[in-house]
This record gives sequence, C-alpha cells and structure tokens, in this order.
Amino acid sequence: MSPSGHDEDAADVLAGRAQWISLLCEALPRALLAELGLARVLLGSSGGAQFLLVLPDEARGPAQQFLTAAAHDVDRLSNGHLQLLWGITENLGDWSVVRKRLGESLQRWRGTPLATATAGAPAGRVRR
Repeated sequence: MSPSGHDEDAADVLAGRAQWISLLCEALPRALLAELGLARVLLGSSGGAQFLLVLPDEARGPAQQFLTAAAHDVDRLSNGHLQLLWGITENLGDWSVVRKRLGESLQRWRGTPLATATAGAPAGRVRR
C-alpha cells in the first residue's frame, strides 16, 4: 500500500485500500486451497476481512507455511500497516465452541504483537 499523495483524494485512497483488503480475503483462502490441492468446498466463508477454511489435519503444516509466507507478503506490501493473523483449532464440538476457540487463538496474537516478528503468525484475519 502506497502512501497517499498530495494530489490524491483521501476518500479514493481509503476506498482503494478497503478494496485491496476485501480482495485479499477472497483470493488468499482460494489460493491456499489450490496450493494444497484441496476442494474449494472447504472454504466455509470469506469476507469482512476474515475467512474460514475447514482443512484436514494433514494440511495443517503446509497451511501454516503458506499463511506464514502470505503474512510476510502482506506486511511487506502494506509497509507494515497490516497483519495477517489466523487461528487453528480442531473441528470438535458445537460451532459456538469452535468459534470460541478460534477467537481465543486470534486474541493471543492480538495480545502479543511482537510474536509475528519472531514466528509465523497462527482461520485468517487481516488486522488493520
């Protein structure tokens, strides 16, 4: 993301950046599924700066590697203004329990901002 210039309309810059985030959250989960050779039906939802994927256990490691590389790219392309965060949990129990565990996983990353500098960040969310 480039800094806005003096001749650029702030509203247009904001709209462009919001569109970039929206497209990222649509393209990134689909690219992950394609990279791992998994069916597109595993994309539960995407939009609103979030996405949810249901992946088999054996895809966990390769998904972590893919998302870590994507997080570095997001950081570089946004000049450090955006972070890609994700949480992983087992698909055990009621969806309200699964969502709670995912939320707790994301909260750990939010509470430790330097963790992404030393490790690959841990379903994915772009933090603004």
